Amino acid sequence: IGSIMNLSRWKTPLKLWCEKTQKLPAPDLSNVEAVEMGTELEQFVADMFTKRTGKAVRRSPKVYQHKDYPYMVAHVDRLVTGKEELLECKTCSIFKKEEWENEEIPQEYILQVMWYLGITGRKIGHIAVLIGGQCFKYKQIEFDQELFDQMVECAKEFWQHVQDETPVPVVAEDDETLKELYSSHSE
Repeated sequence: IGSIMNLSRWKTPLKLWCEKTQKLPAPDLSNVEAVEMGTELEQFVADMFTKRTGKAVRRSPKVYQHKDYPYMVAHVDRLVTGKEELLECKTCSIFKKEEWENEEIPQEYILQVMWYLGITGRKIGHIAVLIGGQCFKYKQIEFDQELFDQMVECAKEFWQHVQDETPVPVVAEDDETLKELYSSHSE
């Protein structure tokens, strides 16, 4: 959702559109060590959250879908046992520590948790992060209906571009994507 709203540092709307329409292949993340480590450390982050908050968590048993738009889905990391709350687990480099100072949360993750809250119908989300393998933080995000409604509208518009195979607007960061997409051209 961060990419769709052009609020992601890692992927633009055009890059995501190219992947969804199969104009360009999605990146293979199977050999990316940071992704592997994040997956391996997810349970540790969840356990630390329980230890620090006293809130037991369990794996989410399914992929959730929006009640009106089945293509809008949420892959929730954990559910808080006995409460209508959820937990998203993250890991990051020590060089990202300032992004988590005080009440700060990277915008992509706020959007991700808000999306999950809206799709699942929950009102409180938690995000827990292990920073550099040495610093653990957790923060709470409350559901915002107005923001979620804006996200749904952006997702609907984006998905219409995918279905019609009409490209989304280009942003400044799309130079590499455009080179890939139009690798062969006439003068």
